[in-house]
Amino acid sequence: IVYWQILDMYKAFYAVDNVHEAIENLVMTTLRSTIGQLELDETYASRDRINQNLLQQLDDASADWGVKVMRVEVQEIKPPQTIIDALEKERAAKSEKQAKILQAEGTVESIQMISKALEEESNTQKVLQFLIAQRYVEANEKLGESSNSKVVFMDPKALSEAMTDLLQTESAGQSN
Repeated sequence: IVYWQILDMYKAFYAVDNVHEAIENLVMTTLRSTIGQLELDETYASRDRINQNLLQQLDDASADWGVKVMRVEVQEIKPPQTIIDALEKERAAKSEKQAKILQAEGTVESIQMISKALEEESNTQKVLQFLIAQRYVEANEKLGESSNSKVVFMDPKALSEAMTDLLQTESAGQSN
């Protein structure tokens, strides 16, 4: 909203074709210029500063037309939908990033706890067998979650025996 007053009727009539339209165009260009220099968040926070800047620039420019701009009020700042969508995507990406960071930190902590338990546990082989069996079950769950048909030819006992043999070979190699 712009409050203005004609001080010199002659200038208002002859210095410009249509004083109302000229002020309206001047407001739009000045507003775009002023807001274009600010960040979007800053635009919302500094409405008074925008009003003062507009008042000064409009009053200076309209003085030659015999017009005095008394007051300027920016009532609503509404960015285009594309900018709103972009900001929403940015917020969603930040949230997703934070969630992935927290998940990774949790995984690291879990691995560290398992490693510590393996170091402290005298029965390491049984713990490893349990962990392998647990991962096997988790992998099969994920495999079964998809809608595609799958056939898995795997004997859990054979997996367990293969891992036991591997661990025995490893512990025999360490004792040598």
